Amino acid sequence: LNITASNVILNGDGYQINGTVFVTGASNVSVRNLKIDPAYGLIVNNTNDSVFENISIINSTIYGIWITNNSNRNNITNVSINATNGYGIKIDNGQNNTIDCLGSRISGPLLNDSYGIFTDQTRTSIKNCIISNFDTGIFNSGGTRAIYNNLTILGSLYEGIYLNTPASNSTISNIVINSSEYYST
Repeated sequence: LNITASNVILNGDGYQINGTVFVTGASNVSVRNLKIDPAYGLIVNNTNDSVFENISIINSTIYGIWITNNSNRNNITNVSINATNGYGIKIDNGQNNTIDCLGSRISGPLLNDSYGIFTDQTRTSIKNCIISNFDTGIFNSGGTRAIYNNLTILGSLYEGIYLNTPASNSTISNIVINSSEYYST
């Protein structure tokens, strides 16, 4: 399913899409109440000021959600992801994006080189998530001014949260890490 126009509302009403939802070159898009069964679940490409809520992604083999190519100020709320390989969420080109799981789970395959959430972008906010069974729960590869709040990270092979230089001026609060080898900054 491709969404390329701005000001679009897609309400899946709980139905399932067997394939990728691709939102590109748009703004002010709302995708909600949807189940997705793909290799890539949701790709947000060159898309700004959009909302993705009540999304369930099952059997993701590459990225559950991929925010890329100058996608800024997007909000992802109440998302659950079952990743069978790779990444739960990857943000590699877009600033000021917010992920609020509202207590939902991002579950992984417990394999090396798998990440619950990977970001290298400025002002990524991650809150209210349960992240389990990844190599690393959250991997920040240099994104500054990140906010991590009210997170539970379970069963990581290595780091619960890894902050790579120069991941400076980040705020970390109310975090529970269990069964990880260590917490690293």
